[in-house]
Amino acid sequence: MSILARTGSGKSYTAGVIMEELLDQGIPLLIIDPHGEYTSLREPALDGDFERFNVSPLGYADLLTVYTPVDRVLNPGADNVFRLGGINLKAGDLSKILGIQSGTQMGVVYEAIQKIRAEKNSYTIDDIIFEVGNSSSNAKWSVLSALESVRDAEIFSEHPTKVQDLVQPGRGSIIDMKGVVPDMQAMIVARLCEELFEARKMGLVPPMMLVLEEAHNYCPEKGFAKTVSTDILRTIASEGRKFGLGMMVISQRPARIDKNVLSQCNTQIILKVTNPNDLQAIRKGLEGISVEAEAEIKRLPPGVAMVVSGDIERPIIVEIRVRKSRHGGESVSVTGREAPDVRKPLFAPDIREDPEWIEEPEAPRVFEVEQKEQKAPEKKKSGSLFAKVFGSGKV
Repeated sequence: MSILARTGSGKSYTAGVIMEELLDQGIPLLIIDPHGEYTSLREPALDGDFERFNVSPLGYADLLTVYTPVDRVLNPGADNVFRLGGINLKAGDLSKILGIQSGTQMGVVYEAIQKIRAEKNSYTIDDIIFEVGNSSSNAKWSVLSALESVRDAEIFSEHPTKVQDLVQPGRGSIIDMKGVVPDMQAMIVARLCEELFEARKMGLVPPMMLVLEEAHNYCPEKGFAKTVSTDILRTIASEGRKFGLGMMVISQRPARIDKNVLSQCNTQIILKVTNPNDLQAIRKGLEGISVEAEAEIKRLPPGVAMVVSGDIERPIIVEIRVRKSRHGGESVSVTGREAPDVRKPLFAPDIREDPEWIEEPEAPRVFEVEQKEQKAPEKKKSGSLFAKVFGSGKV
């Protein structure tokens, strides 16, 4: 499924509501959180129109575990540190991790790993860096720079986080990417999703939902960017359903999401979108969006969404219920004052149902018709097209 909206229209709020419902149903979640806004799912909401939606404040701290790829000193709200396996990395794995496309650079990595394997049964990224440094090729310097940046990030470890620990029945895990550079985020998502897809095919983890916030950063459309995580996310979008691996794609820029990923979402929740390029991408990439529906999308108020799915005959307008947990994506106040709540009920009662309401008769409108003298239309001058363009002179 996909959740698409411009910033400030309730995209993250809607995603939080769906995550609450999935956790209530005991469905495992793995949430890729670039900004750390979904860690608020652990805390109950402090205010909201709970009576109207017949819900009660509820936190999900007992069902959620927060992981961070950085040091817990930089991210004290995390429960555990997330690490990838860094033992015996293959040349193909390193090419994806480092984004190597040059054949010369790939040759340097392959040659270094072959030399290490001839001497050791187990090796780390430090061993690869040492062997690449001894290479005589001039292409080794760019490879060394990329390898050292990965090593300094301390993402790889001899004791990696297991996929079975991330995906457990009835529980959710959040990968809080706050403090991780974008290129490193894409690399983490690529490696994690590859392991997750293989584990699901082998039946090592239960059926689950993968939540991808800011999806345009991890699977961008051709022409905008190229990331190492694009290919595996395309595979999950097209083949994950048959293995019980669902994916929730969340983005504020539909035009920048890979169309192969977006078109595979058989359920779309669309909030207010006004950018012409994004509207065009929604209309072309998703089935069931007409010109009339596109006009409705531009007028949707906050908290109201259009749902498009193959299970319903036509798009429907729905109102998103209030969250039971605290919303972590609120806008920061720059004045120190809280903004008033301007959200009104979607299905508000008609004012004419009030017995004190009296309809005043509409004043009669007078129309004055001005008669003008009709003139006969002027006759068009005849002549060839050549004469009209070049005049009547001789050539």
